[in-house]
Amino acid sequence: MEEKRYKYGVNIRKGISSFLFFGFFSFIFFYLAWTNEKELSILGYFTFSKNGATYFYYTLFSLCFVFVGFAIFAVYKTKFTNREVILTENYINAPKNEFSNKTITIEFKNITKFIVEENNDIRSFKIKTDSQKLQIIETLISTKKGFEEIAEFVHERVKI
Repeated sequence: MEEKRYKYGVNIRKGISSFLFFGFFSFIFFYLAWTNEKELSILGYFTFSKNGATYFYYTLFSLCFVFVGFAIFAVYKTKFTNREVILTENYINAPKNEFSNKTITIEFKNITKFIVEENNDIRSFKIKTDSQKLQIIETLISTKKGFEEIAEFVHERVKI
């Protein structure tokens, strides 16, 4: 069998959408903080003075700005680095985690645990050996069909 390769990274459209969404709200919160002249009451439970409201808006601006940074980082990693999951008859080679460029190779004969999980409708599978562990997340594989193929391929070869 020849090796199969699957692109592993953030969907570019989702990354750009996140950038635009959080960038828009970052701008809005910065504007609100910069021009704030009044107190703020949230549902009548939380009341902020003029200064408190300004700090609250700056905090929301900062939070949104951090998410803009994450979106830029994710798109950059996907666009300018070649991250793949590689399957052969004997091993799987994949990035160590979602953010790393370092890859690890795990031979199927060494796998001690193979778990498929679902958390908030996002599926992933974990592979463990005595010395390594690897997690492949469905949303980072370019297609859902690709994730299914990888999970099925690994599951068939694991002898636990």
